[in-house]
Amino acid sequence: MIDGVTNPAAERVLVIEHDVADARLVVAALSEVAPFDFEIDFATNITDAEALLTEHAFEIVLLDICLPDLPWQEAVDRIAALGKHSVIMIAPVNQENLGLQAVQHGAHDYVLKGSLRKAELGRSIRYALERQQILSESDSREERLKAAVEAQKMWVVGRLAATVAHEFNNLLTGLIGDAELLRRGVADHEPYSTYAESLSEGLAHAALLTHQLVAFSRKGMTGPQVMDMDRMVDGLLPVLQGLLGPEVKFDVARLEEEEITTRFRIELPPNRVTGPSGDFGVQGDIFAKVLVVEDEEVVRRLLKRVLTESGYDVTCAGDGAEALAAAQGMDRIDLLVTDVVMPHMNGRDLNDELRTRHPDMKTLFMSGYDGELVAPDGELVEGKNFLPKPFRLQDMLKMVRLTLRD
Repeated sequence: MIDGVTNPAAERVLVIEHDVADARLVVAALSEVAPFDFEIDFATNITDAEALLTEHAFEIVLLDICLPDLPWQEAVDRIAALGKHSVIMIAPVNQENLGLQAVQHGAHDYVLKGSLRKAELGRSIRYALERQQILSESDSREERLKAAVEAQKMWVVGRLAATVAHEFNNLLTGLIGDAELLRRGVADHEPYSTYAESLSEGLAHAALLTHQLVAFSRKGMTGPQVMDMDRMVDGLLPVLQGLLGPEVKFDVARLEEEEITTRFRIELPPNRVTGPSGDFGVQGDIFAKVLVVEDEEVVRRLLKRVLTESGYDVTCAGDGAEALAAAQGMDRIDLLVTDVVMPHMNGRDLNDELRTRHPDMKTLFMSGYDGELVAPDGELVEGKNFLPKPFRLQDMLKMVRLTLRD
């Protein structure tokens, strides 16, 4: 057992973590969760934790899912049996599935150890304290507890939806890019150009469905986009029909501009972006040195090809460690293009580390996760230095140019 942090007016939290250094990181994250104050006790094993739970009443227990002395299922059962506290699991960043399994087993929530953020941890703490308040009140306790549990389950479902969407968005980024390259290569060859166009449209529809999935479960990071309203309505009708049932009929009226009292204009972009190097040419950024960091090989390969063909000097890395090693051989880095959520080191930490050596470096973040997960503190500026996956190659190149010239 290690010493705790005492505050007699605070909520009482027990941190069960076998690694003392990791326990200190958890405490540091708790200290940033406003507006709460905590009285924190520590235990490095289940025996010491049971002794503390027998002696004191805790509102929250943060439990390491990787305790070395017993399986996590047994740990959850033993901790849950010793009081009405809320159990929040601490799972490794690359094993989020364990956190979801723990919630199904009986834990109340989970957070990821390697990417603790005050917004994510604060949300879990608020749910836990709301649960404690409900348990302490006698009137309508059962109904209110059920509502709180359902709300918590919906949040977990939202987390799962965001994770699934992230994987699909990574896959779609590579497929959409390859389809766009294919379409350009067979533009003058029928019927293959028609096939390529149909493939691109199908992938665009798949990307829309992943965005709808995230938007339904929680707010995603969105930005202003030029929309083909006819295509958007046609794409939404099957989704609405499936949600509302076949008995609901839709009558879509397509009005001409002169029939609308409040007039407006929609300016559509050109179909293709051309430049001095062909379809992917750039103007004014040639010879810029770009470091691309992306753990998905198909996306990394696509970015290297398109950026190189556009005149950029591109170096690629598969994770943060590879990027730091590659940067040692670069005299300068004009632009860092990095995924946000990666194993071992996330994109923001990589950006901070590289800026100590390259203070003039610009950064463009990418992610298939929604904005609340990747930017809970507002560090990523929507529409300015963040590129949501999946993206069109034209949009990616535009963001690269804008970021370099910012």
